[in-house]
Amino acid sequence: MKQAVQDVVGEGAEPEGDAARVHTRRPLPGEAGDDRARGFAEATDAVGVHAWVRTTRGEHPAEDWAAVGNATAVVVEGPVRAVALREWAASQGISLIALGDAPGADGITRLVPPRTELGRQCVRVLTDLIDDSLTETRSLIACATVSGTTLTAPEENS
Repeated sequence: MKQAVQDVVGEGAEPEGDAARVHTRRPLPGEAGDDRARGFAEATDAVGVHAWVRTTRGEHPAEDWAAVGNATAVVVEGPVRAVALREWAASQGISLIALGDAPGADGITRLVPPRTELGRQCVRVLTDLIDDSLTETRSLIACATVSGTTLTAPEENS
């Protein structure tokens, strides 16, 4: 998630005016979503950008859009949801980055996890659990940043 924030905001970038970022997510049970939301909050705090996490049911793009509020950039958990928000975001000049990959996501800036490495890590953890040699339960895996056309330059403040 920190990688997504750096891609949208820029490493060491100063926030522009009232720039706000929002991370939309579905209320799915489990640690991974909570970790991503926490990582988003930590990363935006680290670069001094006003941000918030909004949880939506994601049953209709309008609900996600309402959660965006006055944000200037949106990190969407799930590329299918990003596809649904693409046109709205573009029409409002809002940057959009998605987590993951999906059909129709071409052109959306996104972070794509390396599925093969993720599988390797899962097997390693399971093997270590079986062998009773598990020492580390978490690891970070760098995601590929796929460039798209959904990042917009901040408007100049007059």
